[in-house]
Amino acid sequence: MKKRIADQIAFLISAVTSPFLVIAVFSLYTIGYFSANFRSFVILSAVFIGLSVILPFLYVVCSVKLGKITDVHVALREQREAPFKVAIVGSLFVLIAFYFMHVPVELFAMAFALLVNGVIFIFLTKYWKVSMHAASLASAVTIAGLLASSNAFWLYFLLIPVAWARIYRGKHTIRQIILAAFASTAVTAAILLLIK
Repeated sequence: MKKRIADQIAFLISAVTSPFLVIAVFSLYTIGYFSANFRSFVILSAVFIGLSVILPFLYVVCSVKLGKITDVHVALREQREAPFKVAIVGSLFVLIAFYFMHVPVELFAMAFALLVNGVIFIFLTKYWKVSMHAASLASAVTIAGLLASSNAFWLYFLLIPVAWARIYRGKHTIRQIILAAFASTAVTAAILLLIK
């Protein structure tokens, strides 16, 4: 009974902290912080979410239905390269769109950080199955903390239940989680501090 409850909790944590959801929620918060008005918020959010989140998500879902990928979490390291490439292309288009839309430099920095993280993690994934749950959460918290409110840094503590859930479900080791969180935090912070 206890194991069944633990299984359900670990699954729920993994689902709620999916990179797709984490990136969407935190980007909406940051975009809202820097938007001049509601119309601007809607337009910028549509561009960012559409290209950085929905595009790669749809690719993964379609690939699962076609049998090219086993599950929406892309658990197998060997299957992660193509979704990463789609996400990188989407992020590149966001960056281009933001440039021509003359968005606040902070939002441009956020988009650039997402692009660079994608490039770095597609390289790391060739050799090691690092945790994208930990990476996306750490990067998102770093963005919110540095750009919007330092209170967001408290959300780093969410990495603890995420780490437990991913390890409990046998998806990652503690080293894979620590490397992912550290690398994404360092890369994101360096980019934001240099650009903003």
